[in-house]
Amino acid sequence: MTTVPNDLRIQVSAEDLCDALARLEDLQEELLELLVTQERALVEVKPERLDEIRELEEALLRKIIEEEKERLLITEEIGDLLDHDTPPQVRIAEILPHLNAELASSLSVQRDALRDVALRLARQNSVNRALIEHSVGHIQIFMSRLAAENCGENGYGRSGGSEEGDGGPFLMDRRA
Repeated sequence: MTTVPNDLRIQVSAEDLCDALARLEDLQEELLELLVTQERALVEVKPERLDEIRELEEALLRKIIEEEKERLLITEEIGDLLDHDTPPQVRIAEILPHLNAELASSLSVQRDALRDVALRLARQNSVNRALIEHSVGHIQIFMSRLAAENCGENGYGRSGGSEEGDGGPFLMDRRA
């Protein structure tokens, strides 16, 4: 008698989990679009856009964190219903056998879609991180040269090295 209500609760919680994953996917797609905008601002050297983008990113990340908390609560609830050893760590693969075919398929598709957007986010984060590191590297070179000029050191010569020929740092612009 208790298995029928328990099965129904699992089905309802799995539907809630599917909805939470869909909302997370939407939020992360939004974040991905924002990171692409950030990349454009970095490439086009538009620092005024970066502050606005950072504020939008922070607000979006807060929404993602709230939605992730909801997902964790639902996951733990399902883990409890399945008598999982560690309910918060139950995986979707462990939930699927307890669902009807249609819901199992929906949950599996939603998991895969969320995984895909997470991978695209990781790639975009890597691109943006590389652009930022590159920009910071250029700023450091320029600042060190400015400091050196203020201290009376010579500037660059025609070959890109310092005029003194000390073999110190030199600026080289190259495209990847």
